[in-house]
Order: sequence, then structure tokens, then C-alpha cells
Amino acid sequence: MDRLIQNAIGKKKIFFIVTAILIAGSLILGFVVSNGLFSLTIIIGLFATIYYISKIQPLIDSKEYLEKWNMYPAISDINPKEYTFPKSKICCGRYVFYAANERRIIPYRNVVWIYVTVTKNYGITVSRTYNFMCIDRKSFAMNINKKEVDDLIQIISQNAPNLILGYGREQQAAYDSLADQFAASRRN
Repeated sequence: MDRLIQNAIGKKKIFFIVTAILIAGSLILGFVVSNGLFSLTIIIGLFATIYYISKIQPLIDSKEYLEKWNMYPAISDINPKEYTFPKSKICCGRYVFYAANERRIIPYRNVVWIYVTVTKNYGITVSRTYNFMCIDRKSFAMNINKKEVDDLIQIISQNAPNLILGYGREQQAAYDSLADQFAASRRN
């Protein structure tokens, strides 16, 4: 898992170098040669940016999040090639889980509220998105296989004793209360 994150950091450095070259090349081509090549380099730069935002940055954000919580060493027991839940591409470790589709690593103990958002189109369920709300008000939305979600919630609940399930005013109030208590304790 650590190698996957280190590769993402290496790609981030390469991305910035390539972007700088593309910008310089775009300016030179725009002023010297023609507008067609200028447009092509801009399009390539846009695709590189989209790739970076969707594939690399979530892993780097996860690393920073885990470091903030002093949990970065907890990723050592996660093998990103052996999924605990293969249909959802989720690897579970002792302290964190890795959602490969979303490229996120989340500590179990930080998850305090899980609820589902159902998207329907003409009365037909199109997707189910599971929202994981953390104690520090960070949130992660994931598409998880319906048959695997109960087992994942069971694993999380073993490590998160105050886990709130479902969506409603009571759940929102309970989450707000926990998050506010946590924020107050962090300020002191």
C-alpha cells in the first residue's frame, strides 16, 4: 500500500514537470507556429489535469489525512491486490480500509455515520451511494456492492462504537453532536 502511495507522489512530481513543459510549449507554439498546435497542447494538458485530479490526488489526500491522525503506519497490513470485498474493490486492514474505486484510505475509528443515497430515474433505482461521515466532518461517498455493504458495516462497527446508521433528523442531530464534541475537545 505504501508503494502505491509513493508512486502517486512520484506521479504528482512528474505531472507538475509535464504541465510546466506543456504550458511553455503552448506559449511558444501559440506565438511562433500556429493555433492548431496550441489547441492540441492545451487539450493534452487538460487530459493530464483530469487524470491527476481523479487518480492521483485522492491517494495523496488520504496519506495526508492518515498522517494528521498519526495512522499512516496502519496501512502496512493492507494489500491493494487482495480485496476483502472483491466486487466493491475494498481492502480491509486492522485499522483502516482502502476503497480502490475511489482511491481513498479511511480509518475505521473516524467513521461515525453511514447512510445511503438512492438515485432513481423514472422510479428505477440507478445507483446507491454510501456516504461515510467522519468525526472531523470529512465525508466520503462510495459505490459499494449491495451484498457486501453489510459485512463492511459490521467490520467498521467493531472499530467505531458510536456508529450511526441510516438517514434522518435524529441521525443528523446525533452526528452533529458527536462532531461538535470532537471539535470542542480538539480546541482544548
